[in-house]
Amino acid sequence: MVYGGNTGNSTFGVTAFFLATGQNIWTAVFSTNFITETTDKIITAIVAMAIIKAMSPRYLIKIQIWRKII
Repeated sequence: MVYGGNTGNSTFGVTAFFLATGQNIWTAVFSTNFITETTDKIITAIVAMAIIKAMSPRYLIKIQIWRKII
């Protein structure tokens, strides 16, 4: 890996933690990406559903699939 696993983003701290616990570089980077990407996707889905639930039914009624949700 180039630059010791540092990708230049905020997840470097998590990668550094895994490296400090004795994991090799590949495991540390993979674990970091798995944890952060999964968390990001879950949060994004929750925010999207909250936005959709907050929308007026007059906008959602135009899309057939949303009739089951609202």
